[in-house]
Amino acid sequence: MITIPSKQQKELSQIRDALRILAWQEYKVQNNIGGLQAYQTFADEWTQHEIQNFDMKKLTKLVAELGYTLEELLAIRSEYYQRRSLVNNQQPEVTTNLPEVEITEEVPY
Repeated sequence: MITIPSKQQKELSQIRDALRILAWQEYKVQNNIGGLQAYQTFADEWTQHEIQNFDMKKLTKLVAELGYTLEELLAIRSEYYQRRSLVNNQQPEVTTNLPEVEITEEVPY
């Protein structure tokens, strides 16, 4: 089913996502872990967190209690995805130190 989110739904989603990024960063530090398997454990907990049911009023109250503004959270989210994009777009150069070999013999088929 195709749905088009309202402006408020999109804003809620972005704020939740920014909080998820902060929570994941803190989770890694507290548990001294990282990687996809660790993220899956975090994601399982995150999807069950009460924040998933917060409306805009509750979410903005939480953000204020944490000492952030909505603009700061959205900036954190934006910076996170910019860094992630840079990392994902970096293509390491593959170099080999093998000498070029010239084949002078005919290969029988």
